[in-house]
Amino acid sequence: TRIAGGLRIPGTCDAALVPLGPAMPTGLTAAAGGLEVALRWDANLEADLAGYYLYRGDAAAGPFTRLGGLVAATQHRDTTVELALDAENRYLPREYFYVLEAVDTDGNASPRTAPVAATAGLIILENTDVNARRGEEVRIPISVRNATGLTPHALLLGLAFDAGYFDLSSLRVEI
Repeated sequence: TRIAGGLRIPGTCDAALVPLGPAMPTGLTAAAGGLEVALRWDANLEADLAGYYLYRGDAAAGPFTRLGGLVAATQHRDTTVELALDAENRYLPREYFYVLEAVDTDGNASPRTAPVAATAGLIILENTDVNARRGEEVRIPISVRNATGLTPHALLLGLAFDAGYFDLSSLRVEI
């Protein structure tokens, strides 16, 4: 019943039950490698959680396309990244954006996370400073810490140096 002006007027009340989905996942991170992106996130704690759907897009605002089926774990490797080639057949880095949603056993989905970005094909090289005198042999160790998905023949290294101090004819690369 409804009350209008102090009088009770018979009536009906229409109500619909709206199913609630899981909470929005948290902690989504994306770490790019050579030809893949490693994604991780915090686990949702709902008892009826079925898993997660990952989505990928080329812009932070979307649109996003779902990557495969339901993921039960809290990590995934996107090995479907595609890189363009330049005129010399070298890979060009490509930025991707990812969002994640949790899904319960009834198929209800959480809100999607904010997008996270990763640039596939961009390799980070680390080395230490090297000092030497003229004529000395110098070894420069380089650590390629995110070359996941690459094979040795697919890695092109560029070297910048002061030609007045470096004899290019003596350059030797060991793998």
